Amino acid sequence: MLTYVSSGPRDFGDRPMAPMRRPHWEFYAVLRGRLAPAFAAGAPPRPAGPMLWLFRPDCAHGWCGDPGARATIAVFHFDEVPAALARAADAGGGWCAARLDRAQALRLGRLAREIQPRWWREDPLLEFQGGRALMELALLLLSSLPVARPAPPATLRVRAAEDWLRTHFNERPGVRDLARLVGVSPPHLRRLFLSALGCTPKEWMSRVQLEVAADLLARGDRKLEAVAAESGFSSCSTLCHAFRVACGLTPTEWREAFGEKRSSPLRGCESAHAVR
Repeated sequence: MLTYVSSGPRDFGDRPMAPMRRPHWEFYAVLRGRLAPAFAAGAPPRPAGPMLWLFRPDCAHGWCGDPGARATIAVFHFDEVPAALARAADAGGGWCAARLDRAQALRLGRLAREIQPRWWREDPLLEFQGGRALMELALLLLSSLPVARPAPPATLRVRAAEDWLRTHFNERPGVRDLARLVGVSPPHLRRLFLSALGCTPKEWMSRVQLEVAADLLARGDRKLEAVAAESGFSSCSTLCHAFRVACGLTPTEWREAFGEKRSSPLRGCESAHAVR
């Protein structure tokens, strides 16, 4: 299902976007100009375009570009993608990309502009238009990608830890609990996370904890006490402090600004950029 769509100019050359994890699969099309994804570890690729990128939900990335130059983009988020695309992203370390010709870039720009008004007003036809968009994006990428290799064991262990953690924050697990879950020692778990995600397990757990809290807030009118407990925060004040540090908003302000079915600064940098 389509969970977010956006399009328009971006000035990431002068205002780079810091790396952040998204909760959903992200297709990012550079339609005009040049951009490059910026990862937490390692030097970013040279800006290029037009390009279509796909990122796994657990692939932290931001964006940078040529100073003084703007780029035009179209962004689509989905909760699931075809298995062939998931394998391609696994083989690329969490992402894959393909070049776009002029006609393809124009088509993706039109597609985003057609869908965006329906997404904002929750049109009944959005489900069908989102399905069509996913099919077109998948075909564009798969037609230019080699056969994907299986995901390495380290990536699978990290993903297993994330899947478990998202539903067990109310138990307030620690790094030792995660290490025991995936069958390694805490030091080895640290090495796995630094290799796969460029951060320590503790840093990663803090990010996921905020994402879990954001998802709970977005589902409706849950009281802050319940959200804090379910996402593993010791109190409402701790939850509020974490939100203010992460996105400059209290949980209540975040809920009012984004609400159900909307992306957020914790759910994706694109939507955070849009509200600034």
